[in-house]
Order: sequence, then C-alpha cells, then structure tokens
Amino acid sequence: MNNNMDFFEGLDLKDEVKNSSKYDIEIDGMKKNDVKKLLKSLREDEEYHSDLYYNKNTNEISDYEYDKLKRKILEIEEKYPEFVDKNGVRNRVGGRKSL
Repeated sequence: MNNNMDFFEGLDLKDEVKNSSKYDIEIDGMKKNDVKKLLKSLREDEEYHSDLYYNKNTNEISDYEYDKLKRKILEIEEKYPEFVDKNGVRNRVGGRKSL
C-alpha cells in the first residue's frame, strides 16, 4: 500500500522552512513609523484575504498563513496600543460585508 506520508519521511526539511511564513516579521528594532507602515500593509492583506474567504468563498493563502497574519497584527497592536484599530481583527468576528 502506498502511503503519501512516506514521501515526507525521507526528506531532511529544516523546521524553519517547514514552518516559515511571509508574516514572520521581526518588529523589534524597527522605527515606530516603519512599524505603522507595516501594520497598514498587514491590515490591507488581512482585509483582502478575509474578503476572499468570507465573501467570495475562495482563498489564496492557507489557514496557517492567514492565522500568522492575524497574529502579527495583534502582536503589533499589543506592543503599540496607540495603533489599535477599533474595527480591526481584534474586535471583528468573520468578514466584513461585501460592497
């Protein structure tokens, strides 16, 4: 019997590669203004992917990537409470209404 998991057992994949995400961004040491710009970009990504998932019944990134994106936004808002968006991921369940 052919088991698809056998393929992965023979690979020497590093944990960093297996678990890497484009949203693994280190914010320590960044200037506050750069963090604010990054947060704006992350929020735009989140809104785009949320709209795809909740309103268009499709996706372009995995659930894992989407969760990493949301966690990064929350991490930044935790470190910079002045950047919290009252309508953002912290206070929203599901997607926004499509226009």
